[in-house]
Amino acid sequence: MSDILYKSVLAHSPVGYAYYRVLCDEDGIPYDYEFIDANPAFAKMTGLAVVDLVGRKAAEILPSMWSGKSDLIMFCEEIAIQGGGSIEFEHYFEPLSRWYKINVFSPAKSHFVTYLTDITHQMRMLEEQTTLNTFFNDIVIELDENFRYINYIPNKKFDFQQKQKIIGKTIREVYGLEFALQLESNCKTALATGEIESFIHKSPLPGIDRWFRANIIHRTDCFNQNKYIIVTRDITEKVEAERAIYAEKERLRVTLQSIGDAVIATDKSGRIISLNPIAEQLTGWSEQEARGKNAQEVFHIISERTREVCENPVQKVLNTGNIIGLANHTALISKDGSERPIADSAAPIRDEAGIIHGTVLVFRDVTGEKLRQEEIEYLSYHDSLTGLYNRRFFEEELKRLDAERNLPITLIIGDVNGLKLINDAFGHLVGDRLLQKAAAAIRQACRVDDIIARWGGDEFVIILPKTNQKSAVELIQRIRNSCAGAEIEAIKLSISLGYETKEQADECIANVLKSAERNMYKNKLHEGQSMAGSAIKVIHSTLLEKNQREAEHSKRVAELSKNIAKAMGLPEAKINEMETIGLMHDIGKIAIAEAILEKAGELTEDEWIEINRHPEVGYRILSTSNDTVEIARYVLAHHEHFDGNGYPSGIKGEDIPLQARILAVADVFDALTSKRVHRTAYSSKEAIKVLQNKAGKQFDPEVVKIFK
Repeated sequence: MSDILYKSVLAHSPVGYAYYRVLCDEDGIPYDYEFIDANPAFAKMTGLAVVDLVGRKAAEILPSMWSGKSDLIMFCEEIAIQGGGSIEFEHYFEPLSRWYKINVFSPAKSHFVTYLTDITHQMRMLEEQTTLNTFFNDIVIELDENFRYINYIPNKKFDFQQKQKIIGKTIREVYGLEFALQLESNCKTALATGEIESFIHKSPLPGIDRWFRANIIHRTDCFNQNKYIIVTRDITEKVEAERAIYAEKERLRVTLQSIGDAVIATDKSGRIISLNPIAEQLTGWSEQEARGKNAQEVFHIISERTREVCENPVQKVLNTGNIIGLANHTALISKDGSERPIADSAAPIRDEAGIIHGTVLVFRDVTGEKLRQEEIEYLSYHDSLTGLYNRRFFEEELKRLDAERNLPITLIIGDVNGLKLINDAFGHLVGDRLLQKAAAAIRQACRVDDIIARWGGDEFVIILPKTNQKSAVELIQRIRNSCAGAEIEAIKLSISLGYETKEQADECIANVLKSAERNMYKNKLHEGQSMAGSAIKVIHSTLLEKNQREAEHSKRVAELSKNIAKAMGLPEAKINEMETIGLMHDIGKIAIAEAILEKAGELTEDEWIEINRHPEVGYRILSTSNDTVEIARYVLAHHEHFDGNGYPSGIKGEDIPLQARILAVADVFDALTSKRVHRTAYSSKEAIKVLQNKAGKQFDPEVVKIFK
């Protein structure tokens, strides 16, 4: 091609053309280059006239690029020195704010040619496309191999930094060391693997409380230098949503782990996905073992009454979509075969659209509740002390059984003799034991199906359907035989019994009951007195046996009382009566704790109050028998004072029975003349002196006169 044609082609070419010669110093090191030739397109692209270029050095024409020599200039010089090389790349000229596609080749040593094509428009279009591709959500960062910013494309929502302030700076300079190390590490991983490396991080910039996902891609630029493209998307809402979901799941997990009920969750196929610890405990299956199994295999329930397998509640919920509860008397069979009653409900698990995704079973062991219910039911119809039926049950049963088909119906009423006496003498605990023994004796004599109830405090009643009078008499005899061998505190068990039989349908059952009660009281008039008399003897003997000092004191008081009565000229019957009164006067002390009676030291105020109860207790004991009811009055009053300052009633003078006034003097005289732990015994003269000093106050003066 001729030079003219060649120059014409270059002059009209839209591609910028320039021809250069590299200038070297005497050591052969390039220090500049000069323009040999350029076409109009090059001048237009660079904004420089051709006449201003040819023959001039680059350092003179482009001082801003030349300062410190850019990588581009040094790369072109390297091709020229070697000669014959070529390369194509894209480059952004910051002074001109334009992008160029550059082809460089060396036609001869120390010479090189550049062809420039302006691609600014295409690059801007690409940048806009990148922005569109990120849908305004992504931030795009380009870093060189030294982790310096070479490009930054913010999104419209989050433009945290100005591009012109960060280009050329390192990550460490922009974000600090901690975040930079994390980012650099991930960049190096992307370099090593050639894959996209992702990591989630919180914004390292102060005041920005947001979360981002960074995707790092490694690329090589035109100079074969490593660079990293980081596409960062704001995922704060997603992180917060995930955290909220996690927190909700954690709250649910903790709740399920800590509640007292068992919980089993299944999927929409009825297969187990979770069990809480209580469910593991009740079913005997661990969550790991149960997961994936059909619910019915783990939650194996049967009817306690029929022993048949219950309908699968999970499948029922899945089929109907309804919340259901288990029937009463449902039992759970655990993995080891043990059985326990349970109560439960099953409900569907639905999403926002109402679609069922599974079920949840909530159940609990009701063994304790069932036992308590049974206990409540038992106590509502049974007497807690004796275990027999109570009055409420008796009355309901009497109404139910009062039918013609059950005739003849016999009712037996029994009354335990001496309960009050036992309570007064030995306390209510012993009295309770007496009632228990009576109940046991009656139960032993009756048939299994006979209805025995505790009617009142010391009364029992028996309903005997289809039982005539002859059978009733035989049963009463069996009860008496059963009582014969029973006793409490050496007192024989005694029950007065009466019966009546309804033989006609028109008879009133209430009247039959009253008639049985009247018959019982007739028998009690004799039997009760007999039992009371013997019981009083036992009680008195028991007191004397357990306390030798009291035994000796009672004998001496009896002798003194008899002698005082004789000295006062009382009739023989009264003299003998005073001896009995003397023997019995402290019978009430049977109810006082032995520790108080035997106490060596001074008694406390409360202990004196207890001691001072004995006249009243003695009165109640002796009043239970006709044989001792008269002397009961004298025992009650033997601690009254002549001046009215005694106890328990505070009566005075002749309102106090003479027998009690005699007993009071005999009692104190013996006490004074007997040795005590805390004092020596008084002589008779000393004791008489005390009596005389208290005559008219504590004692009847006429009785005291007997002592001279």
